[in-house]
Formats: sequence, C-alpha cells, structure tokens
Amino acid sequence: MQHEIPTQASVALAPSGGHGAHRVEKYEAPGILSFSAAYVEVGGGPDPEHNTHTTYSSSTIENLNIFNVVTADRIVSRLTVYHPSESSKNDGPSFSTVGSHFENLKIAGHKIDVPLANREFHDCTYKRFCDAGKASQHPKNKWLVGNGLDAGKLDENKDLLGHSHGILKDLADRYTKWDPQKKQPAHGSPHRCSLANHLDLAASLGSESGLLNFGSIICVPRFGIIYLAELLIHPHHRHLTMIRVHMCSSGSGKVDSGGTNGGGSPQIPPG
Repeated sequence: MQHEIPTQASVALAPSGGHGAHRVEKYEAPGILSFSAAYVEVGGGPDPEHNTHTTYSSSTIENLNIFNVVTADRIVSRLTVYHPSESSKNDGPSFSTVGSHFENLKIAGHKIDVPLANREFHDCTYKRFCDAGKASQHPKNKWLVGNGLDAGKLDENKDLLGHSHGILKDLADRYTKWDPQKKQPAHGSPHRCSLANHLDLAASLGSESGLLNFGSIICVPRFGIIYLAELLIHPHHRHLTMIRVHMCSSGSGKVDSGGTNGGGSPQIPPG
C-alpha cells in the first residue's frame, strides 16, 4: 500500500508581519497516523523597546499516534527569531526554542522523558554557534546530530538494527566529515543539531527495554528510526522538527511532526 499524507495545519507569515493561524481536527490515515487536533500560529512585528523585529512560529499536536509505536498526548514546537535593527552591532539574528516540549511521549510502550535543552540555545545566533565550536572545549559539538553515534555499538547490534544499520552508519560517516580532526562546525554551512542529544535510555529505562539510542536518535528494532527535536541552524533560517519517524522494516515511509520554521537573514522584514 502506498499512501501520501498531505501537509496538515500549515501557515506562513506575510513579509509585512502580522498574525496567522490554522487548525485541523481529528485527522487519520488508517493504520499509519492519527491525531485529535493540530494547530499552528505565526506572528511578527517591530519591538521598539528592544530595538528588534521579532517573529515567532508555534505548532501543537494533540493525541498523536504514529503506527501505534509512537504516541504523545501533546507535542509543542516553538521557535522565536529576533532580528536586530540595521544600526545595531551584533552577531545577527538570534533565536530561542523556549516553550518547546513533549507531554507523555511513548515509544514502543515505554514512556520517554525528554527534558529539552532549550536553555542551551536561548538567544543563540549562527555566528555564536560556529564560534563556540571553534573553542578548545567545543561546548556546542555535543548537540550536533550524529555526535552520539558509536560505530562499534552499531556493528555490535547490526542484526538487531536491520536496515537501520546502514542509515545510521552513513549518518556517522557524514558527521565525521564536518572536521575529521576536531569535528568543528564550519562557517557558512548549516548545522543539524538536536535539543535532545543528551538523552540516555540505557540509564533511564535499562537495557531490557529493547530500544537503542544514540543521543536524540532512537532505534526500534524491526521498525525503524525515530529522531527527536532536530534543530537546523542555517545562516539564513532555523527549523525545529520535534519528531521524525523513518520506517525501515516491513515497508518504508517517513513522518515528520511538530515543525516550526523561522527566518534569519540579515534583511529585516518591513515593520
């Protein structure tokens, strides 16, 4: 069976700013995906008090069910971007993911507590992220997707992972190419991070859960790969995807849920 799921609950902010919202009730793709409600909101305008132009986008999904493997009472994605005035001297647009969270997230029947690292990225800019990666202690590199991948652990669980093994090995290889020596992010290129890269299921669930995780990447044997709270930091925009499912067994398919996008180009939208 082939089934394409059209985008649900989508809205874009006009270049002039303002406000927009959209809501979808009780959607179901039988046997694949369902939710009781999904609603999105965007807004933007000048903030004279802080000498910025602020835009925000938020996305909320209630009672999400993906393949009866991933469920959540509520998933909230929130992204705010602060554009400095043209006269101010700083590192460019900053952003914040504060407000993003999971409520009662369960994967393969196991409750997954995910305290997102929103504070780590609060008021972050593209330049500050790159500069932090160049520092001797590399404080931000731990948030890059792929940081938690262990080639030895992948090979050790090759039979268990099935088709997921090749996908994760490829991701691990691409991660090392950021910088073979120090794995530093480079200026000018987008960086794929995760607010959940500190997740350790072995410590919270024990080894008997049957789940394998490499930071924000969770593998469900004979099902697929689940990516949590992916944050793309691009020179000109930011994008937060709260959950992404890649089926790799008994079929193939992808589902992205809870996405918000924010601009970040040097040009300030008109007020």
